[in-house]
Amino acid sequence: MENSYDYKFHIVKSEKKNKVIPEKLTFQPMDWLSPSDDWNKKLFEAEIVELIESSQGVNTYANMVLIQMLGTQVDLYVQCIRQMASKGLVEAYNNGATSGPSMHFTMADKALNRAIQIMKELGLTPAHRIGIVRSRSPESLAIEEFLAGPF
Repeated sequence: MENSYDYKFHIVKSEKKNKVIPEKLTFQPMDWLSPSDDWNKKLFEAEIVELIESSQGVNTYANMVLIQMLGTQVDLYVQCIRQMASKGLVEAYNNGATSGPSMHFTMADKALNRAIQIMKELGLTPAHRIGIVRSRSPESLAIEEFLAGPF
C-alpha cells in the first residue's frame, strides 16, 4: 500500500520511524537593507499578501489596511537606516555647539516597534502564528518579562 504525500515533502526512511523533511526550503535574504536602492514598498506588500494568503488561506480588507501600514513603517525604517549609514549615529545640533544621537535612530526604533506590532496582528511573528502554544512555566514567563523590557 502506498501513501500519498504532499509533493513538497521527501520521505526519509530509517530503521526507527519515517521522517518527513521538506524537499526544498525557500529562504530569500533581505537585500533591501543594503545601501543600494533594492527596497520596493509595493513588492514588499505584494509578498506579504501572498504569504498571508498561502499560510492563512484568506485575506480580508482589514488585513490589506494593516499590510499597507506595515509597508509604510518598514519604508520609514529603511529610510532611517540608510540615513544613519550615510551620516552616522551622532549629529551636531545648535550650529555645531552640541552633539547628540541622530534623530533617525529614534525614528527607526519607533518604526521598527510599530512594524513588529503590525506583524503580530497579522500573525507574521513566530509566537503569534495560528496554532502556536506558548509555554506558561515560571521560567519562560520570567524570561518573557525580562525580554519585554522596562516600557
